[in-house]
Amino acid sequence: MKTDLPSPKPDRRKLLALRFAVLIVAASVLGAAYWFTRPPELVWWRSPQIGNSRRHFQILIPQGWVVNLPQDLEPATEDTWQANYWMCPDYDRRPTLVRLIMQTPNRRESAILRISVLNYRTQDPSWEEVTTDIIRSEHTRHRLGAERFVMLKNARIWLRVYYERTSLPAFNRTYRQISNSLRIE
Repeated sequence: MKTDLPSPKPDRRKLLALRFAVLIVAASVLGAAYWFTRPPELVWWRSPQIGNSRRHFQILIPQGWVVNLPQDLEPATEDTWQANYWMCPDYDRRPTLVRLIMQTPNRRESAILRISVLNYRTQDPSWEEVTTDIIRSEHTRHRLGAERFVMLKNARIWLRVYYERTSLPAFNRTYRQISNSLRIE
C-alpha cells in the first residue's frame, strides 16, 4: 500500500526558522528598550550654601558616585570660608553570587572628583572674573586628571574642580562635561 502523505520535515524547518526569527526580534526589542531607558551617565549635584553668600554651585557627577559632604568646612581665616567636597565611585553592593552570575568583578576603580570652594568676605582688588580652560594631566599608574578654576568677583567666590580617573574610556567620555558643567548660582 502506498501513502501520498507529504513528509513532515519541510514544516519542521519552517517552524524552526520562524522560532529563530521571533527570538531575534525579541532580543532586538529588549536591546532597544534598554538603550532608550538606561539611566544617564552623569547627573546634576547641587552644593549646600557657600558660606554666608546665599549661593550654591552645581556640577555634573557620574551616576552612582558617593558624595562626602564637605571636608574642612571651616573659616580658613577671619576673611575667608572654605570647604572641600569629595566624590568617589560607590562600590558594587550586590551579593557575591549575583556578581558571579552577572560576571562583574568587585574591582573598584581609582577615581575621585574634588571641588574646593573659597568664599572671601572682603574684596581682593587683584581679582577678576575668570573661568579657566580645562587643564589635562597624566599622573603615575595610568591616572588621568583634569582641573578647572571658576572665580566670581562680585560674589567673592573661587571654585576649583579636580577630576581624576584610571579608566581611560570613562575619563575621555566625561571629563569635558564635568569640568565645563561647574557653575555658581
